Amino acid sequence: MNLTFGDREIGDAIVHHTGIDAITFTGSTGVGRGIAAAGAARGVPVQAEMGGKNAAIVLGDADLDLAVQQILLGASSVIPWTPPPRWVR
Repeated sequence: MNLTFGDREIGDAIVHHTGIDAITFTGSTGVGRGIAAAGAARGVPVQAEMGGKNAAIVLGDADLDLAVQQILLGASSVIPWTPPPRWVR
């Protein structure tokens, strides 16, 4: 798994690259629809979380109770929150 941030040029390169077998996207509904369409055209599975906030990936060896606590804290906080690096890769 790779986590990549970028603009349209980077996104287009990833979505259309023949070495990419699946795409997960978190972001705006408009961009997500475009990524889903491009993935469908290539026959690549796309999972998109569009328009939400505070996406989190909890790994199999994480402390689940702590992860839930911190995710709920982050989702309900008015302070910007960044999960510890062990949770998101």
